[in-house]
Amino acid sequence: MINIEYRHMNKSIYWYGALIFVMIVWATVYPITKMIVSNVDPLFISFLRYLIGLVPIAPFFIHEVRKNRVKFKRNELIEMSLIGLLGVTAFALFLFYGIELSTASNGSLLANTQPIFTTLIAPLIISESFSFSRILGAVIGLVGISLVVTGGNFTHLDLSEGHYLGNFLLVLSALSMSVYSILIKKHIANYGGLIPTFITMVSGVLFLSLPILIIENGFGSILSISLHDWLLLAYVGVVGTAIVYLMFNSALKHLGVIRSVGFKLFIPVFGVLFSVLMLGEKPGFFIILGALIVIGAVYFIQRVPGKTKAVNSMNVL
Repeated sequence: MINIEYRHMNKSIYWYGALIFVMIVWATVYPITKMIVSNVDPLFISFLRYLIGLVPIAPFFIHEVRKNRVKFKRNELIEMSLIGLLGVTAFALFLFYGIELSTASNGSLLANTQPIFTTLIAPLIISESFSFSRILGAVIGLVGISLVVTGGNFTHLDLSEGHYLGNFLLVLSALSMSVYSILIKKHIANYGGLIPTFITMVSGVLFLSLPILIIENGFGSILSISLHDWLLLAYVGVVGTAIVYLMFNSALKHLGVIRSVGFKLFIPVFGVLFSVLMLGEKPGFFIILGALIVIGAVYFIQRVPGKTKAVNSMNVL
């Protein structure tokens, strides 16, 4: 009996350690992206991140489909593909253009405010009951978001300024991922997390290729990307997207949704820390205050019982 409990405890410690690693890696994506956007168009970063990320996930997707003998319905494939337009294409463009115009610190915080928006939007889209406690947490979270977006400067807010526009785009990235999380919920219930995620990533990459072909006149610019930036892109795609997603998905099965999702609160904390260490960013007082309010609000929302927590856990980032 003692041996069984000891092995169970060791296994839990292992998965807790794995989750900390996952959050650290996800947090490093923001400062590393900030490094890349100085040399590479965010459109190409968006495309390459998910294209590279698809490669390690593909064998697991194929295995899952064969093992469960999955037969897709045409309307479900179309629906998941369109959801990918929102949760991969739009999310990535808002995120990477937002980081280019704003800071990596703000990116790590604002892009992870999805539970706040999910709380407000879910009852309007699906049969999700309103919870006063969660709504209260979301409203408090919006106060924190407004402090981060404006830096506490509410009197001279001008979206034509790059910094404010970048923050606004980062909020849109969280909003798009929130809607994605809600819409993908039924497909996750039917197929598990891996299959819908892979399909939406494939469709997202295909949608991202269209503006590259139309606006950028093809993929020729990719050839001019330096080796250094390719290595950073490989890290963001393979480690920061594929590997950590697979690890997080495994942790969900061993530790459960509530425990695993709670670790996502570490992403903005580590994100700001790495942005300071790697880029020398110095968040102001109101941004730090807003960050603390947002983290507190997200923690409060996730502690209140509700159906949307399982959905939020399936995000690639």
